[in-house]
Amino acid sequence: MQDKIMRIKTSIVINYLLFGFTWLCVGVLSFFDDYLVCKILLIIFLLVSIIGMFVTFFAKKEKYDEMASTHMTKAQSYGFMYLLLFVLVLTIIFKVLDMANINVNLNFLDLYPFFLAVGEISVGLKFLQLEKDGD
Repeated sequence: MQDKIMRIKTSIVINYLLFGFTWLCVGVLSFFDDYLVCKILLIIFLLVSIIGMFVTFFAKKEKYDEMASTHMTKAQSYGFMYLLLFVLVLTIIFKVLDMANINVNLNFLDLYPFFLAVGEISVGLKFLQLEKDGD
């Protein structure tokens, strides 16, 4: 019986897209922290992520070839750029709201899941695009 080997794309989808969307859901659900259902859903999303992380960590994986490594490096570079852009846009929005004397009561703990989501999702999508289209 032959052991099943996880493909690179499957690993990327789990490690970046699934986790990114999980963080997006965690961020949204954290705004509804007063509701027990939202707390339970938040815990379920995080447990699914932990399970996914263990599956991809312990699974036999296809080796990255030179092209996949190049695409991952580019995707991570783009992901970082998108994350910086997201932070810059949020900073501008908060400064404009502050100048207009509109109090936005958010702190880093409210926003960090969204930072993680943008970083993870953008890397995963960019990698898949590069793999599909090439350089």
